[in-house]
Amino acid sequence: MNNKIIALTTSGRSIKEFSDRVISEGGRIIALPTIEIVPNEPKVVEQIIQIITLRDHDICAFLSANAVDILFDLAYKTSQVKKLVSLLNSRMVIAIGPNTKKRLEEHKIRVSLVPQKYSTQGLIEMFVSNINLARGKSIIIPRSSESDALVKRSLLKLGMIAVDEVMLYNVKTLKAIDNNIWGKFVSVLTMRKLDCIIFTSSSSVRAFFEIIKTDYDLPNIEDELSRVKTIIAIGPRTWQELKGRGIRASIAEIHTIIGAFELAKKNLTA
Repeated sequence: MNNKIIALTTSGRSIKEFSDRVISEGGRIIALPTIEIVPNEPKVVEQIIQIITLRDHDICAFLSANAVDILFDLAYKTSQVKKLVSLLNSRMVIAIGPNTKKRLEEHKIRVSLVPQKYSTQGLIEMFVSNINLARGKSIIIPRSSESDALVKRSLLKLGMIAVDEVMLYNVKTLKAIDNNIWGKFVSVLTMRKLDCIIFTSSSSVRAFFEIIKTDYDLPNIEDELSRVKTIIAIGPRTWQELKGRGIRASIAEIHTIIGAFELAKKNLTA
């Protein structure tokens, strides 16, 4: 990957390990912040505690590290951490992916299960393969308002008696973009020097196109992207969002940023 330029639609905690790996392989990275996460009101923590207590849920599932971070940030603001930890540890906790598991464990939460596939589809498949885990059980899922109804619909079909989803945060397109970073990206892209771009969520795909077409007047962005050597979607929902826009992409076998890095490395050194 020597001198290869890779763009990634993310920032924050997850970027450092990815960046370190790219640099260690001799590559260069452009981190593109695309979305902003807007947490719900702190009272949502009390709402979650009340729902779990009153409805006596058997399972709590976390679909992303963001959900964990936001829930505990709000819990600290409302002095509900001790009660939340005690309540979650009296239930079966499921984490989608190693990063989500790690964040939970940082808050002393015992994680019982991690699906083999790090996606909502992987969560559903885990219950399908162990139907007794679902039948007659109830589950609560703190999540983003961006999420679709697939998980709830699928789990109810498998025999769960209750699937409660609590919206922890909204996802919006970043308004205050860094023109230095985005300007550099657009220059590299239009000069056809970009080797790879990795999209880390379906919402980041939508935000990417909105920023490009609004702030940089690139109506032919799809044509520009078609000349990039490799485009990678971190998971199936992200891939589907790209496909709907006519963008051909590969899906990382392991639905994590590091899984995407390994695929980029394979594609760029083949």
